[in-house]
Parts: sequence; C-alpha cells; structure tokens
Amino acid sequence: MIRLVDINKIYDVDKAETRALEHVDLNIEQGEFIGVIGTSGSGKTTLLNILGAMARPSSGEYFFRDINVTKLDRNRLNQFRKEHISFVFQHFELMEHYTVFENVEMPLLARNERRCKEKVMKYLELLHIEDLSRRKPGSLSGGQKQRCALARALVTETELILADEPTGALDVKTTREILNLFEQIHETGKTIVLITHDPDVAEHCDRLIQIEDGHLREI
Repeated sequence: MIRLVDINKIYDVDKAETRALEHVDLNIEQGEFIGVIGTSGSGKTTLLNILGAMARPSSGEYFFRDINVTKLDRNRLNQFRKEHISFVFQHFELMEHYTVFENVEMPLLARNERRCKEKVMKYLELLHIEDLSRRKPGSLSGGQKQRCALARALVTETELILADEPTGALDVKTTREILNLFEQIHETGKTIVLITHDPDVAEHCDRLIQIEDGHLREI
C-alpha cells in the first residue's frame, strides 16, 4: 500500500541544517496497525507528516499504491489527502465554535459530499457520542473530544489513519478506552500508523518501528 524509498528530510534553520530523517525505507501493507516510537525530536512527527502528504521529503520517493506522491503538485496533493488519509491529533484539533456534529461533518463538506447527516450520525453512534451531537467541544471531557476526533477521521472512510500521540492528553482509563476503539477500527480493515512515546500504548500495535536521530529500525 505504501512504500518510502530513501526518504531524507532536512530543515534549514538559521543557516544550520537539521536532518530529521535520513535514508528511510519503509513498506506498509494494507490493514497493518503500526506503532512509531522514539524520543522527542527523533523524527516521528516528520515521518507522519510525510506519510500524510503534509510535508515533502528533501529527497527520496513516496508511493501510495500506484501514485508517486512526491510528484504531485499542490492541488493534486490536497485532493490526494482528502481521498486517502485521515488524521487524529493529540490535542484533538476540534473547532471550538462548532458542535460535535458540525466538527465531524466538516471533512464531508470539504469533499462536497451529499447525505452528510446519515454518515455523520452513523459514526457518532459507532463511537457512542450521538447524544453529544449538539454540544460544543468546550463542554466535553478529553475522552469525548477524542471520540469526536475519531468520528471525524472515520467519516470520510479513507484507507489510512494517521494518529499523532492520540492518547497523550488523556488519563489512563480513557487511554485504554481510546486504544480499544483503535483496535476495533483496525479490525474493520483500516491501515493505522500511530505515533507514541508510551511503551504501553505501543503494545497495542501489531508492528513497531523506532526512530532514533532520523534513522528508522524495526523492533
């Protein structure tokens, strides 16, 4: 499904080079649940941003099935993300002035989809937050916010879900609940790449990758 070939990412800050990723090769099969671990600054988020087509590598190639993502222009890259990738973030990234329903509906509106209400309610019910549909994020618990973020990620029914420290802002009990949801989502055939610094969270993944100083290795 995904193939990274000799990916390098170099940032130039104040005329000093920082090598975030060096000579990274990675294959991801359809339906895998992959955990990416590493210390702060090791290159985890850079890898996720490249997989999510949010950042371009400095060199190397990224293939998603038969698409060479590194060759896409800005408009085609934006369309690629809408069609193939969903994101879940540590701090939820919900729009505070919109209801739970409206937050989940947003990616569908961005794709000009019809019959949004039925799809939104389907995933609110799946994540057991349908009774919160009219509430705004400020009145929700951390676990409820992450369920809303998961519903937003699922509603477009993309093939790949990228999760950046999705339990980092949650307590132990809620973390366990959210990880159970990720496992249920994975069982439906979704491909998930989850970044974490927590070994207990990583244990829920089927395959583990460690990044150290921009270098990737399987563990």
